[in-house]
Amino acid sequence: MAIDDPDLKYANYECFILAVSVLSLANLVYVIVLPQGEMAEIIRVVDVGLSLVLLLDFFRRGSIAPSRSSYFLRDYGWLDLIGSLPIQFLRVARLYRVITVSRSLQPVRTGLWRTVLRDRAGSTLFAVLFLVALLLEVASSLVLAVEIQAPDSNIKTSSDALWWTWVSVMTVGYGDRFPVTDTGRWVGVVTISVGVGLFGALTGFLTNAFIRPASRAEREAREREAWLRLELDELRQELRSMRSPRGDGDSAVPPTPPTPSAAQPIDGAR
Repeated sequence: MAIDDPDLKYANYECFILAVSVLSLANLVYVIVLPQGEMAEIIRVVDVGLSLVLLLDFFRRGSIAPSRSSYFLRDYGWLDLIGSLPIQFLRVARLYRVITVSRSLQPVRTGLWRTVLRDRAGSTLFAVLFLVALLLEVASSLVLAVEIQAPDSNIKTSSDALWWTWVSVMTVGYGDRFPVTDTGRWVGVVTISVGVGLFGALTGFLTNAFIRPASRAEREAREREAWLRLELDELRQELRSMRSPRGDGDSAVPPTPPTPSAAQPIDGAR
């Protein structure tokens, strides 16, 4: 998987893909260790969403590659395609994506934080997307593990747990599914609190995307104006240096020879 951006302008996106790949591999290990049960079904459902993200990343890299055939064959893009499929034994190929993205981020490892902060809006979006997937998986698994033991619980299946977590993260709260145990309620407190923060971050990103472009254009115009002022000052300095006398006493412009006066007779005319 070749990354054709030497300056790594999209380092926040590469970090997002790296995090998604690592999470999907961790899910693979979890499913192998615990292959049965409703909790494993939660992992499988979340992995379908992660697979969709990686599949879109595969098409993106193929579209920006100088040669699609070279990307697919020589740069092992076919491993990206295989690893993007939501098939358990094929997900091992995602390890290749983890290795290549980690190597691509190595040149800016020391200044990675500053590189990511250059595009705070994009970094916020990718962070929110990843945290939503992580929260959906962790909170659903925890609330199901706690509530499935309670006799009067209404969260008994992976579908119930995923639905409750989703409406809680989205701060909707229909009330058709809810925890009845104290531990489950504490899980709900944390889930709703984090969901409110993520929802606020997403709102801030949308505000920046639709309102801030005008301010960004104004800032770019001011930067261009400052650059033109600097160029003008340099031109003025050069003109002054051309007009000012030299250090050895001679003027910058050589004096013109005197023209013969009309009162002086010309030799040979006497």
